[in-house]
Amino acid sequence: MNELLNKIIDIPINSLVLNYLKIDFSDDLLYFKNWGKARTEFDEGGIALFDEFGINIPIEYKYSISIYNIMVDPNTGEIFAFHRGRYSLFLKCDFEYFGITNSDAYRKGYTFDCITDITELGKEWAFMDKFEDSESEKLERTYELIKKRNANNV
Repeated sequence: MNELLNKIIDIPINSLVLNYLKIDFSDDLLYFKNWGKARTEFDEGGIALFDEFGINIPIEYKYSISIYNIMVDPNTGEIFAFHRGRYSLFLKCDFEYFGITNSDAYRKGYTFDCITDITELGKEWAFMDKFEDSESEKLERTYELIKKRNANNV
């Protein structure tokens, strides 16, 4: 495995997301590539996460792992957004910054793909589509916070 993937695996808080996605790390053929090499027109959720809502986030933060897409700080390996299914997008959200009352209503409900419950990921996670027209703003704020916090801890 490459160095970034090892970082991702080594961060305990990432295990919640990785377990949720049911990634099989014992598979010698595990797919892990930067979005620049993995991008395909058939991946609607990846295109939305990376090319639409995350357009202002550098490519170094965008990866495909197995059949999923993740945004990850390349310096620390912390996952801060991901996509699964055809078009289900999730992120760590700074509820306080946006003056939003944090509740499980942001972690339970319908996504494009199905009824979903991500409460097991923790109280900082939310469905991106719960924010209507401000997905990009929420994702960019998350990116900035992760980058700043991890720069201070490296």
